[in-house]
Amino acid sequence: MKSNEKNQPKKSKKCECDGSTILYVGSLIAAIIAVILLVNNVRLYNANVAQYVAQGYPKDEVVRQLKAIQLMPGICEPIALYGGIALILYGIGMINEKVSRRLVPTTNVQAIDGVQKDIADAENVETSEKVETDTENAETSENVKADAGNAETSENVKADAENVETAAKVNETTDDIK
Repeated sequence: MKSNEKNQPKKSKKCECDGSTILYVGSLIAAIIAVILLVNNVRLYNANVAQYVAQGYPKDEVVRQLKAIQLMPGICEPIALYGGIALILYGIGMINEKVSRRLVPTTNVQAIDGVQKDIADAENVETSEKVETDTENAETSENVKADAGNAETSENVKADAENVETAAKVNETTDDIK
């Protein structure tokens, strides 16, 4: 009994997040990485300026040289790369959310239309079955009428046959009398 319980796979819990939420989370992560890199680059710049000033270089000259070489790329890179990725993910998440909202009612209408179509098909089947039954009943009643007509005709034929027999007997009797 215990071996059966061990062999059964465990049910995995599925994430009930929609795609937009995942894109928003990805956007947030990219933005956080951009901010962390921005802070790191500014701290690195300050550390380099302090190191060069400690070596005896004039602070104004060090700041002017490192600003173009280290500070500007250190600020622009994280903002451009990771900030751009964050904005793109956020924009795609918004588009996905709007499209998802628009598609949900369409899907429900299609499902309702399918149900209505199935109901209409079922009604058509029932109607066609009734028509077939009515047609069979009509044919049967026509057959009964035809049989009744035939019965009348057969009665007429029997009567005619009796009349012929009677006429033949009358003729025989007449011939015997002569």
